[in-house]
Amino acid sequence: MARSPEAIAVTHQGRTLTYQQLNERSNQLAHYLVSLGVEAEQLIAISLVRSPEMLVAFLSVLKAGAAYVPIDPNYPEARRQYILADAQVKITLTQSDLAGSLIDQGSEKGSLICLDAEDALLSAQPTTNLTTEISLEQLAYVIYTSGSTGNPKGVMAHHLGLVNYSLALAEAIDLTAGDRMLQFSTMSFDFIVSEVYPTLAVGGTLVLRSDEMVTSTQAFVDFIAAEEVSVIQFTTAFWHELVSGIDRLGITLPPTLRLILFGGEKASLAICRQWLEKVGDYPRLFNAYGPTESTVITTLYDTGAEGFDGSQDLPIGRAIRNAQTYVLDENLEPVSPNQSGELYIGGLGVTRGYLNLPEKTASVFIDSPFQPGARLYKTGDLVKMDESGLIEFVGRVDFQVKIRGFRIELGEIESCLDQYEPLEHRIVIAREDMPGDKRLVAYVVMKAGQSLDRDDLKAFLQSKLPAFMVPSAIVVLPALPKNANGKIDRKALLAPTQDDTQRSLVLPRTPLEEKLAGLWRSVLGVDSVGITDDFFDVGGNSLLVMRLFSELEALFDQRLDQRLPLVEIFAAPTIEKMAERLEQVVRGDEKAGDRAQATASDKSSYIDSIVPLRLGAAAPPLFLVHDADGDTALYLHLARRLEQDEKAPTEETRAVYAIKPQKMWQRLGNSDDAPLAHSRIPELAQHCVEQ
Repeated sequence: MARSPEAIAVTHQGRTLTYQQLNERSNQLAHYLVSLGVEAEQLIAISLVRSPEMLVAFLSVLKAGAAYVPIDPNYPEARRQYILADAQVKITLTQSDLAGSLIDQGSEKGSLICLDAEDALLSAQPTTNLTTEISLEQLAYVIYTSGSTGNPKGVMAHHLGLVNYSLALAEAIDLTAGDRMLQFSTMSFDFIVSEVYPTLAVGGTLVLRSDEMVTSTQAFVDFIAAEEVSVIQFTTAFWHELVSGIDRLGITLPPTLRLILFGGEKASLAICRQWLEKVGDYPRLFNAYGPTESTVITTLYDTGAEGFDGSQDLPIGRAIRNAQTYVLDENLEPVSPNQSGELYIGGLGVTRGYLNLPEKTASVFIDSPFQPGARLYKTGDLVKMDESGLIEFVGRVDFQVKIRGFRIELGEIESCLDQYEPLEHRIVIAREDMPGDKRLVAYVVMKAGQSLDRDDLKAFLQSKLPAFMVPSAIVVLPALPKNANGKIDRKALLAPTQDDTQRSLVLPRTPLEEKLAGLWRSVLGVDSVGITDDFFDVGGNSLLVMRLFSELEALFDQRLDQRLPLVEIFAAPTIEKMAERLEQVVRGDEKAGDRAQATASDKSSYIDSIVPLRLGAAAPPLFLVHDADGDTALYLHLARRLEQDEKAPTEETRAVYAIKPQKMWQRLGNSDDAPLAHSRIPELAQHCVEQ
């Protein structure tokens, strides 16, 4: 910060902070925290949407000598409240529109600090650097991961591990002040540590992602090209989608992108071969491995430097600086080269352990038999290591899995199912019936006289678990299969069928519906799909939405009205409704010549602004109006949550509509310098009234 105070530290949707501004604002918030009596290692929760303020909050807590606990605003209330209670949080940094969801009855009055509401107070604080003494052993942050006991567990990371990792990763990938790093991960996923701190350590620029950029492969590539992103880190699952998308659409990655790093689960060999064929050796490609317990990433594999040719599975690489890896047997003895064993990690990145779980900590953080006074983390991963130290991932010792980059303890989902009264027995497994598409499936046995209401069970799980932990299919069995030893035989559990989603199949009626049905079957990996099936109820997720958009672009050989907004998928998540929407787009394109004559005052040429997020007539409708240049996607989660909350005790529902922002470029060829359709608030208000 002292070397280049005017350099851009972070940029997000047109907003930027220089290093001097970032330092001064984080100093002001840190001074305020100290004035409140914040002590060393005190845990402070942070729950903010992706924004420059999120980075200010991270740095301010560290500067004050405390440790932060990131809480994703999209987590279910039960999970948020559990983390707040388990961490015994007394102060939470948030924003006004999220405050209501973070109130903890055990918290002290005034414990919520809404940064947007305290701007005047914070602006009056000193901008000077603090003199707080912070030791390398002090806690820096606590990130909660999935827990096998039924609750998430907090991993305690210290400053030593954070500093060492930031410098080690920057060194390994040649990160410099000229790089522009994409900040892609959510705040509760430890990959955000890998994005933020190494970049700031070298004086680079953080480019915070937008929601729009993940609607399709084309949108993603357009964003990183426009922002001149040079380095990207994301999950293996998202990398799979990116490679598939650029292969289908023939997209070329921008020359400014020099390096992609991915990790979180085993890479598909078929996707690796696609990459080599379509992309080659530029951008550079790194495969990363590392659990949260060893500070994000422990090993790296540089495909170019190692000469990877796609003839075998992609290794997870070699240990980064100041990390040690050991492949041991059950007696903690090293196995022979190229023999399977459990991976143990040592070095400066090994964290303290789990918050408030001393027994669990003692079971996986053990004294090193190779270095007195040091500790090793027992990963539970089976690997092979050759004579040169190159490591290949084999599988899991236990039943922990990773799906779309998220580490999931199946036991946590099973413990949640145990709370559902109609169930007698349950088991959850991760299936990969279609290569590259891993999903969670729950197998349940009902109590005598009980039948399964899938909608009710799904709503129950959604109220307690993050979306990525809710099984995509639920299979009802008369009994769980057992092997000769009386244990549950997981291999005997059959793949889900159409009946396991209780779908009544309505066949396509038009050529367009038939095309869409074929596309859905391909994207979702199912044998059959009906035109009234909900995309998200038959296995769809955010990654598959991106694939669907890419397929739509390829199918129609055009950008569909200069890009069909992501909100349309949520508003029309069935083939029947999507076909209607696409027909409107096609009809609109037939009038392109007339639209070209439109002017900013010709409001009749604009597409209708009303987007139905949910239909219903039993209560007065709710209309949600965007800000001057907003996005109706902001309201999707609210509409879906209202639907869950209003299902009981009555079947009455409330219609929810969003008014979509209008720009001239949507009608006139996607020109970046075209004017807004409504340049003044009175005009916008009148337009909303007319709609």
